[in-house]
Amino acid sequence: MSVLVAVTLQITLVSQPRDRHVNVGAEVVRIRCDGPRRESAPVVVLEAGAGNGADSWDAVFPEIAEFGRVCAYDRPRFDEAGQDLQLHAPADIVERLRRVIVAAGERPPYILVGHSSGGLIARLYARAFRGEVAALVLVDPTPERWPPSPVVSPLREDREVSLLAREVASRPCEIECPVTVLSRGRWSAAPNVDDAELVERVARWTQVQRELARCSAQGQHQIAQDSGHNIQLTEPHLIVEAVKRVAEQVTRRR
Repeated sequence: MSVLVAVTLQITLVSQPRDRHVNVGAEVVRIRCDGPRRESAPVVVLEAGAGNGADSWDAVFPEIAEFGRVCAYDRPRFDEAGQDLQLHAPADIVERLRRVIVAAGERPPYILVGHSSGGLIARLYARAFRGEVAALVLVDPTPERWPPSPVVSPLREDREVSLLAREVASRPCEIECPVTVLSRGRWSAAPNVDDAELVERVARWTQVQRELARCSAQGQHQIAQDSGHNIQLTEPHLIVEAVKRVAEQVTRRR
């Protein structure tokens, strides 16, 4: 093997983040962390939407790892058959996240990046452990006034998200750290929804997310013009740029 090939192979091996498994009570959770942890710089924690995991951040993770420490982990999978499995209380869901991070050997401060219902978890974590959270980046987050009632929906996922939303709604604007909210710019037609209703729904969704950004004195709101709900797949650079921006702001203040 030539020296050039050997060096290239070594760089490739080093640059690939390794999945690890950590124990959280009786549960085994997959997590991956990569990137440098510079002094006083925060760790970026990626919180996926309901039923998703670390792989949903594949287009974002390596870009953030180039300038900072970043971790992504698997959310619990929901039962596809919709069986009435035990729901977790919001406080337990937030505590699970904290225990996963600690088990991985990471320490605060954190920048929490929450997609969809992961945004609700990020907001509750920032409320419960405010001294640990330096900033929030919320990616088309589920508004606390939007989800269906846990009584109405037969899906465990909907019921759990509704419980999270109701907990956030008890103190909806309690955000003391900087927050950036990224909203979808594209909407698809939905069954049994006419054009007028779709226009009203888009306006309401965007307004609620704009108001969420205003909850923080250092809040910013941005629309991902070319993306639907999964901005991390279609315009991942917007998330990377938002994380880099708040990370630099936080580091300068410390």
